[in-house]
Amino acid sequence: MKRGLLLMAVGAAAMPLAAMANPDSYAALQLSQVEYSESGAPDLEPTALTARLGANLSPNFGLELRVGTGLSDDSITVGPEKLTLELDNAISAYARVMAPMGERFTAYAMVGLTRSKITAKFRDATGSFSMSDSETDLSYGVGGELLLNVNTFVSVEYARLLDGDDYELDALSIGLGFRF
Repeated sequence: MKRGLLLMAVGAAAMPLAAMANPDSYAALQLSQVEYSESGAPDLEPTALTARLGANLSPNFGLELRVGTGLSDDSITVGPEKLTLELDNAISAYARVMAPMGERFTAYAMVGLTRSKITAKFRDATGSFSMSDSETDLSYGVGGELLLNVNTFVSVEYARLLDGDDYELDALSIGLGFRF
């Protein structure tokens, strides 16, 4: 996936140019309930905070970069065993296709790449250990934005961040953003 990281770096370098060329740029913060799903294991749901920077290049197309970090981890305990999962970080680059639905609401779909790192910690009666995994994968999602005034909006979104080798990472998010 080195090619994916290269594409994300090129997108990151191009974003300031796109933002300067278009007055419909925005920044937002997003709070996410992340769901880690693995076959044969209980789901874990850490939380994350993500900063978004984007530019709408037309009423129907935009580009966006995201950088997120875990806020809280989630754990399950069975007897003396405890498993804790934390989202260390997630970095994404997206292309967004938007469908304005009136003056105040816009629905969107997005597709791009996400690079994320998660850490799992396991503790039992004999001791504890931890392991981390980083992956880059195609990510996609759908959402909507409601303008509160000319420059402020709220958003709701579902995204599949990763479809890893043996797990999936999804996020349900709410956000607050500002256009500049």
